[in-house]
Formats: sequence, C-alpha cells, structure tokens
Amino acid sequence: MNRRKLLVSSSGIAALLASKGVLAVPMPPVIAGGNIGNSGYTPTHFASANANGGGSGSASSPWTLEEAMRNAVAGNRVQVEPGIYVGRGTVGRWASAFAPSNSGTSDNPIVFFAANRSGLSYVAGLTTEIRSGGTSGSNGSPAFGAPDRSYIIFDGFYTDNNANNNKSSRDTGPVNLNGSVGCEVRNCVIKGVENQVTGDNYCGVRLEVAADCIVSDCYISGFRSDGGSVSQNHAGVMSYDARNCVVANCEIVNCGCGIFWKGDHSGDGAPQYGLDTHHNIFRNNRWADVRFGGVSGDEQNRVFQNHFISDGTPSSGAVVFTSYVAGSPTNVWVANNTFVGHHKAILTQATTPLSNRIYNNIFYGVQHVYGSYSTSDVPTFLNAFSAINYNLYRGISNFSYTEGSGSMTQLTFTSWRSSYGMDQQGIIEQDPRLASVQAEDYSLLSGSPAQNAGLDVLNLLGFGTSSQINIGSDIGNGDVIGRRAS
Repeated sequence: MNRRKLLVSSSGIAALLASKGVLAVPMPPVIAGGNIGNSGYTPTHFASANANGGGSGSASSPWTLEEAMRNAVAGNRVQVEPGIYVGRGTVGRWASAFAPSNSGTSDNPIVFFAANRSGLSYVAGLTTEIRSGGTSGSNGSPAFGAPDRSYIIFDGFYTDNNANNNKSSRDTGPVNLNGSVGCEVRNCVIKGVENQVTGDNYCGVRLEVAADCIVSDCYISGFRSDGGSVSQNHAGVMSYDARNCVVANCEIVNCGCGIFWKGDHSGDGAPQYGLDTHHNIFRNNRWADVRFGGVSGDEQNRVFQNHFISDGTPSSGAVVFTSYVAGSPTNVWVANNTFVGHHKAILTQATTPLSNRIYNNIFYGVQHVYGSYSTSDVPTFLNAFSAINYNLYRGISNFSYTEGSGSMTQLTFTSWRSSYGMDQQGIIEQDPRLASVQAEDYSLLSGSPAQNAGLDVLNLLGFGTSSQINIGSDIGNGDVIGRRAS
C-alpha cells in the first residue's frame, strides 16, 4: 500500500487507518488549551503512571508504560492513562526513553494512545505527558519513538523539552523515528526550548532513514535558536534519508524551520524522495516554513494546501531550496498554497537546472516573492524551476530579491511575464477575496478571481492534471487546513 497516495485530502489518514481496522469512530474535536477523549480506539491493554509493575495490562491491573513498550505486540492497542511518565535518561540520540520492543504489521499496527488527546497545555488528570528523564543534553534522549521498528502509532501525547527531566540529546529531539517503517505520530503536542544553543539539528520529530511514516494533526513549537549560537538547522520536523513520508494537518509555529527535509547521505542506499507536506499551518518560523535540501529522484515531493503565515521578519522565508549537492533539491511541486506576509516567499540557492514547479498559489502581502541567496542573475536563479504559472499576486513589493551580496534586478509582473516567460496565466493585483486575512480564514468568497483559474497539476480533485482548480489552498472540497476538528 502506498500510504502517501491516500493522503491527498484531509480524510486520507482516517481512510488509511480505517483500512487497517484501527479507527472505530471519526476523530473527536481538537480543543486548543484543553484535553478531550480519545474514543477512536478500543483498547486491548492499559498502562498507568500509578502502576507498580507486574500487572497483566488489564484495566484493573495495568502495565507501567515501560512494560507496555516491552510487552505490546502486533494488533495491541494500549490506552495510556493521564499522568506524567518519566524515562530513565537513556543517553543517546536514538535510544528513546520509551520505545516498543516489537513491531506491528501493516494490517495490525501496535497503537499507544493517550486516554485523552492532548490540548496545548498540560492539565493534571487529563493529559498524558511523556518525558525522557534526561536532565541535560549530555544525558538526555528522545522521550518516545520507534527506532528500527515498523507500524507503530503514537496518538495524543504531550511532551515538552522545557521540563527539567525531559531533555533531549544533541542532534535530535523529543520524538524519534529512526529506521522506522510505516510509523505514525498523531495528535501530539511537541514543545521545544527556544534559544536552544547547544548542538545542531535540534528538532521536534526526527525522521532518519524512515520510510512511509506520517506525522499528522500535531502542534509543534519552539525548536529554534536566536541567541549566541544561531542555527538555521533547528526544525519542527527534520529528515535525513527519508522516503515516502508525510507531514499533514499539523500546526508548526515559532521554529527555526517548520519542516526541514534535509540530508541525503549519498552512497548509503537510502535516497531521500517522495516527501509530502500538505494541509499544514506554518506561522512565524525563523528561517523557513518548509526547507528542502538533499532531495532527488523522479518521485514528486509535494507541497500543497498549506497556509504559510509570517509577520514579515526579514530573515523569514516560506519555501526554501538549499543545494547541498548538484542536482538537488529537485522534483518539488509547490501548488495550491496560500502565502501571507512573508519577507520572502520562494528562496533558492540552486543555480543549475532543476525540475521544481510553482503552480496555483496565492501570494498576499509578500514583500519579495522570489529570491536567491547565491546569485543576482535572474536567468541563473530561474534554472531552479522548470515552470512557474497560474499564481495570483496581491500587494507585492517586487518579484525578485537577492539575499546577501549583490542585487537582483527588481522585476515587475510585466517583465516577469514578458522577459522570462513566467506566469503566462498568472493574475496580478486582483483581490482574491479571501474570507478574512486577519482571522486566517483563507477560503474564497463568491466572485473571487481565483476560482477555477488554476491548473490541477497534482490532480487534487481527481479529474486529471489538465482540469481546472481554484488558485490557493481552498480548492472547494471542504478540506481542513491545520489540526482537524473531526
């Protein structure tokens, strides 16, 4: 089963899990700041923070969480009761404090789920919080994960690196999917330490040599450094050598990068490709909302139906392409997104021909739509893209920008189109009639010029890649952007 192909709408993950028999009912509402029931599963076993050990895993004789991780087998669904679960400080990048001993199967995953899906803050008696037990970067570890395991689902947990006994080791973060296949992190709240200055690659969720893994409906914040050791490599989600992985319906805020699809270690037999980023809300991330590094191959890497929101901080970009090696990142399709307020929307380092495409996006109140941090020559910069078309621009300062030395020619929309052939079907300075920019409601009102003005290059509506589609994230099918309410 190609999991990422199912995730072309906000109902995709539910359909995927239903195909495994995991969900009995639709997901209940997500309530910011509160906690809710998690009735989507029928538990086979229970774990409690008050358990003394030696229990059978029943409701009356629950396991400890450590026992649950050790004992659960394929098909088990373990309800983890409210409370704070503290590991033993495993000391290591990949040695998660709580990690299952066994794998599930594609038809019978092992599910660890919080009795109540977490709200944005800890509430005693309702929240299930997991901590690593580490007290510093030198003796810390991820709080939970599924290293070298397959088909594990974590649903509804809360973890906060600001807790004194929940420190992560360097070059990782609180959630670890290393060598994982078909695993999922769902409905979790994952918080980092802002101005983290120790180490590099600090992140909320690490996907390392991971395949077919999904991060969905999570709130991730605070993985950034602006202090004495500023790093562009901190991120809400970070990957190395990942393939066919998905980040969907998350809210990722106030991180260095929202998602950094980062490294592809050449020659290790684990190329990085087939990465989907969709239906997410990104807000005020320091360097980029989505950043691509070592991404290659013929499989599409899709960025679609996201909200990219910024307060206009000069260093902030939305989608950034970083060329670690020649020929990458490539085959990235950025389509049907809404960008609001960025200093730079699309920024690239690449100067050699690559097959990246920008279609059907709304750029609203963006200072510089396109830019480079390696060249001031427009044709060289445009080598990174094989097509830019059907985009709508409103309140734009200019179309070109150079980060650092040099100054790229400032382009008007007319010269962007006539001199360089971009956006032949694009729309300039027409009000897209968004429902409420202030309220972050980017649905299209009746009479919007964006309605049916795009080309459905990703076949999001299912009528073929030559059919019409709305420009922007609202494609008219009622999809939810961000964490789902049902």
